[in-house]
Amino acid sequence: MSRTRITLIVAVIILTGLVYSLPRVKEKATDETAELTAENQASGVADHSGEHDGHDHDDHDGHDHSGHEHGVKEDVSLRKQLVQVKESYENSEISAKRLMFADSLAGMYKSLGQFDSAAFIAEQSMPAEPSADRLRSVGEYFYDAFQYASDRSKASEYGEKTRKYLAMYLKDHPEDLSSKTHLAMTYASTDQPMKAVMSLREVLAKDPDQPDALFAMGMLSMQSGQYEKAAQRFKHLVEVSPQHLQARFYLGLSYFELGKKSKAKSAFEWVVANSDDPVVQATAGDYLEQLQ
Repeated sequence: MSRTRITLIVAVIILTGLVYSLPRVKEKATDETAELTAENQASGVADHSGEHDGHDHDDHDGHDHSGHEHGVKEDVSLRKQLVQVKESYENSEISAKRLMFADSLAGMYKSLGQFDSAAFIAEQSMPAEPSADRLRSVGEYFYDAFQYASDRSKASEYGEKTRKYLAMYLKDHPEDLSSKTHLAMTYASTDQPMKAVMSLREVLAKDPDQPDALFAMGMLSMQSGQYEKAAQRFKHLVEVSPQHLQARFYLGLSYFELGKKSKAKSAFEWVVANSDDPVVQATAGDYLEQLQ
């Protein structure tokens, strides 16, 4: 595997949390089939050794958090609050209060990068007849868990949960293009990857500037070696969201692969100047050294 591929994998872990196991593309793809094939080969997660029960919720809900250490710093104060709120949640017998504590607890787990625990609490506390906002909230929690899942089976489980709740929500709120994009991306690593691309196209047809869909399509193009297409997507996204760090980085990487050194240099210099993560800065800096 080339140095570029290795660095790309590291950068994806750092920048997006959507951990792609990028295949080496022997021939540059020229159509959507190749794009889909590349995405279908990628699981959306990294494989980690070790078995995790995932059902004993006495210790941080018993979930596997080994895949959630992407720049998330331990916050002692927040963890103390979490313990207190968790106790209130577990001891509350009034449904309204229990739901309030569940919302707070899920938010704290998310802040600490424990996305599967956040999703579990949100789902467990769901009312018998959840509101549309509740369905969306639970679906998005599972999408976070899907992105950071530590193995393929967990990613599959969380992806299915994401589709379940977001599909219910989108049935009455089809205008929510962000949630539609997230649902689409869970199909990318299944045996129905065409659903991902078709849904993303539908999103961009309705809103050509939708950030999540632009980024997703850019990543699909990168994985299939279609760097010209990727550059177009990321360039568009940067025009829409000038402070989008991931888009800047992958725009630079697309230009790097295309041999457009001046444009790649400009993009990586922006990342170095605007990122507050020393690892991201070092990664971009490594490319700048190669461009000298």
